[in-house]
Amino acid sequence: MASASTPEQRATPTGKCWPTCSFGCADRARPRRVITVGYGIQCAAAAVMGATHLPVAAVLFLIAAVAFTTPAVSGASNRLIAERLTGDA
Repeated sequence: MASASTPEQRATPTGKCWPTCSFGCADRARPRRVITVGYGIQCAAAAVMGATHLPVAAVLFLIAAVAFTTPAVSGASNRLIAERLTGDA
């Protein structure tokens, strides 16, 4: 049996499609909102790390959480640039 490659083929019994990647929001959501939320998460993590004395494990967790959101922010940023620039940029 071939693997499902389209959202229609990955539909659940209730009819809702589940994205195969947790960062499908980079393609589905408004790019400026994704960028704003991503930079907000980065800012909040930096503020927490700078204002408190967290254990090393907590700091590593915050860094991992920010790194987890980076692909979505990069994808949304690249999408926004591609939409706004014309020609061979």
